[in-house]
Amino acid sequence: RDGCVPAWREVPCLYVRLPEPEAVLGRMTTMGVAEEFHQIVATYLRRQGPLLRLSQPGTWGVAIPVEGSPVPQVTFTYVVGGLAFLMLCTQMGVEALGVPPDPDPPHTVTAFGFDNSLPFLLGGLGIPMALPGYRPLDHMLLNHFMTLDGTKFSTSRNHVIWAGDLAGVPGIGSDPIRAYLVSHSPHRTSTDFSRTGFTAFCDTVLRGHWRHAVDRAWRHRSAPAALPQRLADRLTDLLTAQDHALDPTNQDPAAVMTAVHAWVDDAAHATDPAWCGSACAYMSLA
Repeated sequence: RDGCVPAWREVPCLYVRLPEPEAVLGRMTTMGVAEEFHQIVATYLRRQGPLLRLSQPGTWGVAIPVEGSPVPQVTFTYVVGGLAFLMLCTQMGVEALGVPPDPDPPHTVTAFGFDNSLPFLLGGLGIPMALPGYRPLDHMLLNHFMTLDGTKFSTSRNHVIWAGDLAGVPGIGSDPIRAYLVSHSPHRTSTDFSRTGFTAFCDTVLRGHWRHAVDRAWRHRSAPAALPQRLADRLTDLLTAQDHALDPTNQDPAAVMTAVHAWVDDAAHATDPAWCGSACAYMSLA
């Protein structure tokens, strides 16, 4: 800029050497991390070895002294800061919920976008596994990007969905948007939040097909007899599918909604609408 010529400078930075990188990869497999994200970490380890950045040149962040560095350095947020935040949240949760200590530790789960897969997976698992007295997270849920009407979600363009604002919109609220987001979950591939698609989902699915099933159940809301076996079997199958989809090791949010859609489809033609309505409400609580 302004006639300046870039100059090459070598600056020493802090790295941590992970003692058991293969154990990290094994942990990722056990956790059910998708193969594509697994390969990102495996490729890095093949090319760079078990070294993970802890500091970087700069002044914006948490300062950290680095011997021999001619410039100021700060901690690498995506490794040090991310791990510290996860550990802090876990500790606060344990204290707030009164969770007993070992040998019955709480299960810890975090979620993030695949653009953070390398520092969060390798750092979030590798460093706690190497530190005495710590253990890594039990589950890490990753997702691809979701676009807005085919373009990148951008905070600079005010592309933000504020839950509080949605809850106050007459006729919409937070539940419909949660249902739409779950149905279009980017956990396996990139998806799109279409505003016209969301409107159609609310009108056709929620206010249309689902409302018809609920109204039919309400008209037959007298106390039902014992749950018919055929409904019990169908409900068991769909709830089992939901449980499988909600297991963090499997992570398939869209399948949760698929089970609800299937039950509503059945309920639209059921001869036991009262039971169908009750079960639909139960399944939707997932």
